[in-house]
Amino acid sequence: MEVEIPQTLHDEFFDDCKYRIQCAAEEAGVRLKSTKVTKGIPATAILRHIEETGFDFVVLGRRGRGFVHRLRWTSTVHKVIACANCPVVICPTSPEESVTVSREMPEASDVV
Repeated sequence: MEVEIPQTLHDEFFDDCKYRIQCAAEEAGVRLKSTKVTKGIPATAILRHIEETGFDFVVLGRRGRGFVHRLRWTSTVHKVIACANCPVVICPTSPEESVTVSREMPEASDVV
């Protein structure tokens, strides 16, 4: 049985997501130009957005579910790393874990 969710609940949920993203960025000292919340399969939506906007590089958060999960190449992060046409920086949510960078990072002068 499929249940239809009213559009107002979707809108409230996405507005809450944008607010939480903006708060987390401010706490981390990051200035956001804009935020965008999109419905769909996460990796596909992220890759489509990368293609449409032409980013120099992308930063993604990772939940850090442990070693076994890292071996699976089905996560959103792994799909984005494999398919993105730009470097991808992975930031773990816990400070104990190291940051992983895929592909070469652009020179500082190339980043806008």
